[in-house]
Amino acid sequence: MFNQWHQKSIDHTITKYNHRQQSASVVTKRQSGFGLNTHVVKITNRECSCGKWTQFGIPCSHAQKVCAAYNINAASMVKNYYDVQAYKNTYSKAFQPLYPEDYWDAPEFRLVHDTTIRISTRPGGQDSIILENLSTLRVDEFCCSEEVVKRISNLKKLHVRRRFSCDYSLAQLNKLESLHFERYNSLEDMAFPTSLKKLSLCYCRFHWEEMTIIGSSLPNLEVLKLYVAFEGRESSPIDGEFLQLKALIISGSNLEQWRGRRYPFSTSAWVVSKIHDEFERDPFKHWRYKHTTFHSFGTGY
Repeated sequence: MFNQWHQKSIDHTITKYNHRQQSASVVTKRQSGFGLNTHVVKITNRECSCGKWTQFGIPCSHAQKVCAAYNINAASMVKNYYDVQAYKNTYSKAFQPLYPEDYWDAPEFRLVHDTTIRISTRPGGQDSIILENLSTLRVDEFCCSEEVVKRISNLKKLHVRRRFSCDYSLAQLNKLESLHFERYNSLEDMAFPTSLKKLSLCYCRFHWEEMTIIGSSLPNLEVLKLYVAFEGRESSPIDGEFLQLKALIISGSNLEQWRGRRYPFSTSAWVVSKIHDEFERDPFKHWRYKHTTFHSFGTGY
């Protein structure tokens, strides 16, 4: 548009100047019965009587003619929202782009909180660049394939909000310390990395019998958060598990009884259970001195 108007400005004629206000009257060329119109351009106000400069933010042909007469670079009079960097600054927080797979070819990433991104699972080629600096990944979907694990081998935190599939052993992420996933069907086919210190499970609805899989395979686990993660009114923990556990947070459970005479966790551990009104009793009441019951969370875990 700017260039088109620049070409038209060549045929215009300036008939009157006002140097104090940097304004002028411009007459358009007569062509095929049209033209010979007079427009007033005010450079200081960045406006022309034709209205186009105000409407589009770009100097119209009349304005460009006057700019040339005053030795002013017309391009500098374009509204700054046409500037690429200004456009990015304005809209970068309003829209989340869907990045192509090539987006992942920059190995300097350390932290990614973009749920629209998917890591390429295609082996070989340029897509196999290892993201050795990536330490935190938060996504909607995550497929634990061999190719993906190789690319993010130094990952420390993984948060998956929706779809989580595990075709390859998650245990290969041997530096992973924090894991959150939702809506997974069974723990029996899950191999956790022993490096895990924090585990959050949501909407999985496992059976309490499967709790021993977590306790026996995660010797370094310190924080366990369960939100609608297990079903059943009774749980029987096994001695010797969860020895490093410092916090157990349970919410959205119909658990009524946690069997076992001995306190199954480390002596410094505490339990937070969000008790529902329909519960007949507190499943941890016989360990009252070891745990605290909350109806809302503010624990920092």
